[in-house]
Amino acid sequence: MEKITIHDADFGALAYHKQLAPVDFHGADHLCYLPFNYMEVNLQGQVHVCCPVWNPATIGNVLENTVQEIWQGARVNLIRDTIFDGSFKYCNNFACPDIRANTLHRKTDHNVKRIHDLTHLTTPRTIAFVIDRSCNLACPSCRRTAQTQLNVEQQQQGKKIIRRVLNDVFAQPHSERKILSMDGSGEIFSSQVWREIFATEPVFVDTDLWPNLHFSLKTNGVMMTEKIQRKHTTLFQHVSDISISIDAGDRDSYERVRLGGDWDLLWRNIDYYYATQVDRPTKWTWNVVVQKNNYQSIPELIHRAQDRFAQKLPKIYISPVLNWGTWSEAEYLDHAVHIPTHPEHERYLEIMSLGQVRDYLAQQYQLRALGDK
Repeated sequence: MEKITIHDADFGALAYHKQLAPVDFHGADHLCYLPFNYMEVNLQGQVHVCCPVWNPATIGNVLENTVQEIWQGARVNLIRDTIFDGSFKYCNNFACPDIRANTLHRKTDHNVKRIHDLTHLTTPRTIAFVIDRSCNLACPSCRRTAQTQLNVEQQQQGKKIIRRVLNDVFAQPHSERKILSMDGSGEIFSSQVWREIFATEPVFVDTDLWPNLHFSLKTNGVMMTEKIQRKHTTLFQHVSDISISIDAGDRDSYERVRLGGDWDLLWRNIDYYYATQVDRPTKWTWNVVVQKNNYQSIPELIHRAQDRFAQKLPKIYISPVLNWGTWSEAEYLDHAVHIPTHPEHERYLEIMSLGQVRDYLAQQYQLRALGDK
């Protein structure tokens, strides 16, 4: 009988249970769609149904099985069963932002039917690649130095995995809606792997064969220049959503938390993207990892959104800083203003409770827990 074993170390890989207080969660009243329509593939070929910090269970490996075999296999069904029975057994309740913010779907007859309809999919609707950690920035909350390119062997492995998945899912033209998400591991426009994939794989240049294929991009925005956007016109024309990690609302805060970034270039790139995409039904998100060095600039970021991008407001996603192993415990605690014992925690709560901030986040359906008060 197939079995998934999750150890405490898996849930505590980022010491999340020490960084955030637990929440009161009643799984029997909720549903999560991800195990029924989403898979994430990493550089080792391992497949998850969610960010592995939120659900560390592995459901297979694309180097060993096809996407179809994995998606209809026993391991993924074990996870799905825990959604139906309300136990959410394999989920990290300390870490999942939807559990923490109580934004999971309610278990209504309508939503249960929608999930049962998804069980008929032979491959997931969204396929996320987290392949290449290459990045042009060295944000202290993420890494100590800018990540150089993968070595030749790793690049070959990354391209092999991507092409194997694409061949499994897109061997024949079809009209089924699919989303390819790239790259949740590093900066996609810094990646030699993705540059070659974009140039050679048909799904990125001949979307007439897959008319309902869309792309989801993760980027820090600095390398997403006008030149790059013009070069990859087909790609950007089929982007359904883009997530830009900005992390600050003013130049000084940005330069403290986004080492190697260029504040002026970032906004030129965003301005060009906005001008070319404002009339398209593209979703866009600005990400902010809130910490001591940036939380006071959040109102300025919201003001910029309202002032310059009013025709198509971005969703602003605010999440607490975590320790990815780049800081000592003392260094982390110095940055983590969301923790009640931090000396600036009350000021952080005041900033997050300002009418401008609270109203914008609520309007964008992003009113998250503002702190463990």
